[in-house]
Amino acid sequence: MLFISAFAFAGLLISFRSSDPVTLRLNLKEGATYEYNTTMDQKITTSVAGQSYASNINMASTIYMKVEKKYGDDSMLLQTKYTHMALNTSAMGHTTSFDSNDSSNGSGNDLSKMFKVMAEHPVTITTDAYGKIIRIGGIDQLGKAVDASMSGGNPAMKKIMEGLFSEQTYKHAFTNLNMYENKAVNVDDKWNQEIALTSFVPMNINLTYTVKEINPSNVVLDVAGDIQSTSDSATINGMTLPIHVTGTQTGTYTVDRANGLISTGNVDQDIHTKMSMMGQNMDVETKGNTIITEKVQ
Repeated sequence: MLFISAFAFAGLLISFRSSDPVTLRLNLKEGATYEYNTTMDQKITTSVAGQSYASNINMASTIYMKVEKKYGDDSMLLQTKYTHMALNTSAMGHTTSFDSNDSSNGSGNDLSKMFKVMAEHPVTITTDAYGKIIRIGGIDQLGKAVDASMSGGNPAMKKIMEGLFSEQTYKHAFTNLNMYENKAVNVDDKWNQEIALTSFVPMNINLTYTVKEINPSNVVLDVAGDIQSTSDSATINGMTLPIHVTGTQTGTYTVDRANGLISTGNVDQDIHTKMSMMGQNMDVETKGNTIITEKVQ
């Protein structure tokens, strides 16, 4: 009996790990709407001239996505827009907060105008069945509208908005649509993805996805990777400064097998930045955590 029980238990363990291979791809329905909620918490430590300063950034955002049109099994047209963003920062005794849902937040006037414009100017994305972005429409119009709404406002804020509403930045916001390979995978299979960022500090993010679990509803992926700047300098406020960035990223994605989207995600980042400004060497350590949840409306 003991032998039979042990054999059955071993079989049960194997059954939890073994399954038929699955091909991960987007399977979105025409007319369906989806909502992505992302929260990001960052703790930043800046060291310069033998002293350290701590700051915190907490952000939350919601992206709405509707499948406007499907073209067979090969591609689809998605309508997307940010519908909510909240920001809280604290540094050296000063705090700033903004929530696009709070109309009484006077300190967020420029951002309130921006989000009103964003709601009126959705951006369309055409992708293939594996989420590769083929074309983005409306991003230039959105950028111009946001710029016009903030005319005469904070120049630094306008600069940030220019970076936010570039085609590359918007593509990066939807990177998780395009992280699959066109092949079947099983438990312990791996594949790589490289993401190139060119805004502000040019960087490469190299990610490895490992299949940890396959069940009837979900596929669980381990995510691990490294971050490396591809240039030794960056331009900040018109000044070119020496800068070097390295970092790591680790976490877990749970993919909904029914639609191919990430239903939940939890990722940690540890980024180290070395730069020189006005003759002072500066080290910046950023430890962050990002949580993603997806909801079918």
